[in-house]
Amino acid sequence: FRSGGIFTGAWTVGAGQRMVGADGGYKYLDGSATQFTNAGTVAWGTTNAWYLQGGATLRNSGRMEFSADSAVAYGGGAAPSFVNDGLIVKTGGDGTLAIGNSLGFDNRGTVDVQRGTIALPDNFTNHGTLTGSGAFAVNGTLTNEGHVAPGASPGTLTLFGHYLQGAAGSLDVELQNPGSADLFIVNGNATLGGTLALSCWGACSFAVGDQVVILDATGDLNGSFAAVTMAGFGSGAFDVIYDTVQDRVLLQVTEAVTPVPEPGTWALFAAGALAMGWRVRR
Repeated sequence: FRSGGIFTGAWTVGAGQRMVGADGGYKYLDGSATQFTNAGTVAWGTTNAWYLQGGATLRNSGRMEFSADSAVAYGGGAAPSFVNDGLIVKTGGDGTLAIGNSLGFDNRGTVDVQRGTIALPDNFTNHGTLTGSGAFAVNGTLTNEGHVAPGASPGTLTLFGHYLQGAAGSLDVELQNPGSADLFIVNGNATLGGTLALSCWGACSFAVGDQVVILDATGDLNGSFAAVTMAGFGSGAFDVIYDTVQDRVLLQVTEAVTPVPEPGTWALFAAGALAMGWRVRR
């Protein structure tokens, strides 16, 4: 896709196939009969925007990779539809990839911001997974009814905007040691609900009394997680501390944390039950 132009009708990038977006003017999907399906790879290496207009449909079940700052934007006419069931990933550009308003954007797959910022539609509700070590931005509130998974095993994910985690939402946090754990920074208010899903990354190890910050808000911290789950730990227990003075969430270790033993050493632990748990403290 090396020049400006308009897609109309039915188009499919098949599994194992690749479409490249290159410099050369604006690109459009136009018309209610236009259905563009990506089941392979769309490699968008240009700052040229991709416009959806006139009721067109863009559906991604493969990989859409943006290696430059760009935009998927509303071009006019009847509202288009943009559904992600696959992977949208920003791998290049220190600026912003904008997914505009009025697109009917629905994320049911994964959006991964590895570099720079991905701007989501205003007051966006997420049903899939938002992940990465860059930043997301939203004008208003990001409502999470899917998964927010900070970092790149582990790492820090930043949100510019308010955060609301609904009953179906999960904040997925990987823990390795006190100096290496996922962190979610919210530049706005954070209102919590749903699930905090903790997982052991690598040879995770924490001693009793260790603390780690997993969420830090610049605005007000409200609410609490309704449930906390743990995966991949051989032993360990945490207090979940909601610090409403400094508007952050911390984990405090109340039982030493170890990973699940290798299969060859599992028998050493069979004689005793390993208990894991969590408590809440404000």
